[in-house]
Amino acid sequence: MTEQDPRHVVLIAGGAVAGAEATFQLAQKNVICIVLEQNDRPYGKIEDGLPRWHEKLRQREMRKIDDKLTRPEVHFVPRTKLGQNLTNPKMEAEPRHTDDRMQEGLFIRRRMGL
Repeated sequence: MTEQDPRHVVLIAGGAVAGAEATFQLAQKNVICIVLEQNDRPYGKIEDGLPRWHEKLRQREMRKIDDKLTRPEVHFVPRTKLGQNLTNPKMEAEPRHTDDRMQEGLFIRRRMGL
């Protein structure tokens, strides 16, 4: 990234299905994506939640995630936990009256009118 060619950088928490798709969509628009994953691998429930008889489906979905996370615009950071390995002093200083939600794989924190 240079001053003549500025690019956006987006931090994405989680590399499973929703995180990989968000990353893929942004990377196609030349956005640099940093994907933080709490585990060694980004497969989430695909790896842990599908019964063993879904082996072909599991392998297919893992390949889709791998394809989306191996683009040059994507930086995958495994074993990173928000709040432990990565903190944000500004968020910690905010009042605790917030509404935390997951929306399409993205963490959203909204202030509540309390």
